[in-house]
Amino acid sequence: KEIRAAGQALGYYDLAYEAKLTHGEECWGLELSLTPNEAVKVTELNISIVGEGEQDSIFRSVLQNPGIKLGNRLNHDRYEKIKSNIISQAATHGYFDGQFVVNVVEVNTAEKTAIINLVYDSGRRYRVGEISLRHNILSEDFLQRFITIDEGDPYDAEELLNIKTQLNASGYFAAVAVSPN
Repeated sequence: KEIRAAGQALGYYDLAYEAKLTHGEECWGLELSLTPNEAVKVTELNISIVGEGEQDSIFRSVLQNPGIKLGNRLNHDRYEKIKSNIISQAATHGYFDGQFVVNVVEVNTAEKTAIINLVYDSGRRYRVGEISLRHNILSEDFLQRFITIDEGDPYDAEELLNIKTQLNASGYFAAVAVSPN
């Protein structure tokens, strides 16, 4: 089962093998002779974003260059990476309620073809709420110079990281924590 599953993960659904147990002086060994045969090829690739993120450019790179092309050997790891990249982009940019509504790889073993269908419903994009600064030395006006986002802006983890970097680089703080609530 494990040999077949490993072959299928790499697109070889018609993997043939011979197994031979050997015994050495101290342990048993397993010799495998693998014949992968013809690999399953991706013949259709449908990836889409629906919901508020449908027109958001943050998903463009994943959609334009997903890491799988038509005619490629089916590789389930690459398929999982596409899903992971979409989820990562969504979380980084405030689509916290997103989920895959279609998440299917259809394999036709007789024809050695695969159809990939992914539809991600982004849900709504969260926005920045009230910004609070906790400190006890510097003036509020001074600290506001470092805040590059405003209440109501779309959430973006990279912007929060940028604020943290600027505060750290200012030389006024021994430690800086910037976190969403």
